[in-house]
Amino acid sequence: MKLAHISLLLIASLLWSCVEPDVEIEDQYGMSEQALTCNSDATFLATTSGRIWEFRRDALNGYSHLYSIDPFNGNSYLYHSGKQGCVDAMAAISGYIYAIVDGILYRASTTTGSAMVPFSNDPSSWTGVNLMTAYGSYLYVIKANVLWRVNLITGVLETQGYYYDNWQDTEAMVADNGYLFASQYGDIWRENLGSGYVAPFGYRPGASWYGTEAMTAYGNYLYVVKDGTLWREDLNSGQVGTFGDYANDWADTESMTSYSGYLYAFQWGTIWRENLSDGSVIAFH
Repeated sequence: MKLAHISLLLIASLLWSCVEPDVEIEDQYGMSEQALTCNSDATFLATTSGRIWEFRRDALNGYSHLYSIDPFNGNSYLYHSGKQGCVDAMAAISGYIYAIVDGILYRASTTTGSAMVPFSNDPSSWTGVNLMTAYGSYLYVIKANVLWRVNLITGVLETQGYYYDNWQDTEAMVADNGYLFASQYGDIWRENLGSGYVAPFGYRPGASWYGTEAMTAYGNYLYVVKDGTLWREDLNSGQVGTFGDYANDWADTESMTSYSGYLYAFQWGTIWRENLSDGSVIAFH
């Protein structure tokens, strides 16, 4: 059982907090110190440059830290520290991390060690963001129920798709293979990122997809945590079934990503790694 790991993980986390990270790159755009109350202290995961990236906020002092994690052995180091504020969303693609902190969209290179700097034509316009994902040359962001697309080369932003202003109550989304998949109103909707056409996709697990907590894509499948259960949906047939050794043990999952045949999920203060070939799960980081 995953629960059997909790006491050992709590001890490990206390020990980790007393150890200085191996590498620290100071953020040149740290915000002024203030008492912060965020709607969420969620931890975000993303993948690029052959690494897992974890952006988490310390609720005690309000500072957010970006960690780089080896996807195979779990070794990590602190990549950026000192950004104070509420982290609303994070995505990664093509060697860059994108994060929205206190309504500002930042970008940092994962290869040059550059600081997190404001990005896009209007980087301070992102208050009210719900979700963000990346695909191809764009970020896709839901802000105040509207789906926006940000060009990662020019920073130009524009609305995306036929129903760009109808994404209220979206619970999770991911982009893969030319489509955006989003859980909203009990369905998973699929939007063609070329044409902007939107339609319900696939089958439902039971009554609906209400209660979706996290979503990622790998290979020909969507992996979705809904009401504490991990589901796998075939992107060709739309067929849905539970997946893995601990399919019903994913309550309170905050974020998921995937890389090289594995799923990584942050839950209960731990990054868990699941082998997508055999469904086995380990406490990874």
